[in-house]
Amino acid sequence: MRGRAFDIAFGVGVALKLVVKKGKLSWNVTHECNRKCGHCHVETVAHGDERNHLKWLPKNDACKVADELSRQKVTRVGISGGEPLLVPYLEELVEYASRQCGIELELATNGIFLTEEKVFRLAQHLKKAATSLDYDDLRPLSVFGRGMSQEQVVGKTISLFKQYGIPVEVKTILHRGGRAEEIIETVARKGASEIQLRQFFRTDGQVVPFTERFVTADEEFNEMADSLIGKYPNIKISKMSISDMLKYGCISFDGSFYIYGKDKRPITHGNLLKDSLDIAAIHRSL
Repeated sequence: MRGRAFDIAFGVGVALKLVVKKGKLSWNVTHECNRKCGHCHVETVAHGDERNHLKWLPKNDACKVADELSRQKVTRVGISGGEPLLVPYLEELVEYASRQCGIELELATNGIFLTEEKVFRLAQHLKKAATSLDYDDLRPLSVFGRGMSQEQVVGKTISLFKQYGIPVEVKTILHRGGRAEEIIETVARKGASEIQLRQFFRTDGQVVPFTERFVTADEEFNEMADSLIGKYPNIKISKMSISDMLKYGCISFDGSFYIYGKDKRPITHGNLLKDSLDIAAIHRSL
């Protein structure tokens, strides 16, 4: 199924990133995040930043998004962000989208705010969970991480979901010197159901310290990924290249619809709140 993006915009002056890729739609329910991971290409705002007045839709409007997705026969949705657990009504939204709209849900989270109680309520309505691990940051996390290392948080995330039968995929950036074998073996021991190797995607204007250590050419990335997939035949490993990521269309908070071009710069096609755009037609033209 070729990528499509659906416009779900409301009078509050906001649009969400909604992307269909390989039969699954990705919904960034917030751009606020409690972490600033060097390998993350998503442009986020800091958790607690009071200048970020628009953080997420009102709950009723978020449920309207789920209704519209159901109406358009979208059956699989990945909930992401930012950090989706920062959305105060997330558990209610997940329940509504699952029970009332019949949508299969995947939740991507950094896991820091997960608790036994939250997982119990979420797991009843999830098909899958996802998190990330990159060993270029081995230091204990900030106060939000409660003094745990990134590896410990990932282990906790896998353990909590696993006890309710929810498979957890761990994503990691594959690059030179990135200790990929150690990550694969570590998260496999912790019970991850799948490991996704990702090529580093640096967006225009993104400021990442020592970012060159992440950069790999397409051929180099594919060679490294295929080698690791062959080395661990008993572990489910997939890969996500920049070419795959460039198929994503995005709807920003001001309603502008854009798609990253081959130079990894956003190409804006207009504003969904002001212009008449046919998103499906735009994607068909790519």
